[in-house]
Amino acid sequence: MERPSDADRDGLRDAVFLALTDAQIEVRLLAGESLIGFMRGVCVVNGAERALRARCLKAGADAGGGGGGRRRRETPAATEDDGTSIDVSTRRHGAVLALSACVLSAPYDVPSWLPGTLETLASWSSDPSRHVKDTVRRTFSEFKKTHQDTWADTKAAFTAEQWDNVSIGMELAPSYIV
Repeated sequence: MERPSDADRDGLRDAVFLALTDAQIEVRLLAGESLIGFMRGVCVVNGAERALRARCLKAGADAGGGGGGRRRRETPAATEDDGTSIDVSTRRHGAVLALSACVLSAPYDVPSWLPGTLETLASWSSDPSRHVKDTVRRTFSEFKKTHQDTWADTKAAFTAEQWDNVSIGMELAPSYIV
């Protein structure tokens, strides 16, 4: 079997990233899970993990996340490069799935980018979309579960302000920590 070329892998990542804004929730969720796999496996092998994570973080920022919940005012639909219209809540959900993929790609570590990413993700906790809130809740729940054995070290990786901001998301998730 022939190995896929870099262009083939890039095309696949682009297709998965585009699927984050699909109208079908199941497609978006599967795309988010696929991104986790890319960041844990394929991208690590060929060195593209950092670029993919940066793309996910940019999607979160472009959709208006971060800033303590302050989001820019948006119109009901956004127009993509190909002229198709994407519902704003679908686009926001895709951005949150991208951020979630970053968090869930580091299940037992606290890399330097993780506190800020969790802080941005927590800013989405009051979003009116049920899908966005469910994704934030699921991400924080999984984060707490995978980091509970090293909770003191995990907390130490955050500044006091970051921890306060991230606590918003932590409150949404069921507690696994005593």
